[in-house]
Amino acid sequence: MAASPTTPAEALSSSSSGIKYPDRQSIAGSASRNVPILVSELSPLVRPGCHILEIAAGHGLLTASLAKECSSVQDVSWEAREADEELVRKIGEQCAAMGVENVEARAWDVHDQYEERGDFDLVIIANLLHIVPYATVERLFEKLGSSLVKKEKGAKVCIYGAFNEEGRFTSEGNEKFDGILKARNPAYGLRDLESQIVPLAKANGLDLGEVRRLAAGNLLLIFERR
Repeated sequence: MAASPTTPAEALSSSSSGIKYPDRQSIAGSASRNVPILVSELSPLVRPGCHILEIAAGHGLLTASLAKECSSVQDVSWEAREADEELVRKIGEQCAAMGVENVEARAWDVHDQYEERGDFDLVIIANLLHIVPYATVERLFEKLGSSLVKKEKGAKVCIYGAFNEEGRFTSEGNEKFDGILKARNPAYGLRDLESQIVPLAKANGLDLGEVRRLAAGNLLLIFERR
């Protein structure tokens, strides 16, 4: 039997020892319920020769699962980033436990002074934009456009999570989730697709190509390099 999808409000935990941003961590089990859905949606986007990055990879379950699912695709390179060395260690442990040996994980905070550069065909970001301040969302899109996403038409950024649309909550569950987020940190909260995310992407060379409506009211946004 398939696992039940994780609702937005289930995706928060109260603390995580040794983690740089403990209030951004998911509760145990929530990632494992979302990952099969995302692997199904994302695996067809993995092409031979792809250079793939997951930002805010958590404990690495999505990256490891996707790499394992797509192990037959030739010449794919996988990278993962997290904000601190403790989570990088956990990514390594997750990959080792699943027998995945081709994921390079490093610590990187979008507010770090040094410039993180890449030439990625596909960048994946899951359940992040609502649990960082909006200034961090802006900086992230700047980095995507300037130095991370390959500067060739068709390179993709896939962003998964809960969003408002046209300035409104799309469900009572999302409205409750937004309240939980803001109680934790007033700078957190659901971002609006039309007035915030799409303009930020456009300003940084990315066009919204597709919106996939998935379980529990979450969206998978697929942006493409213009």
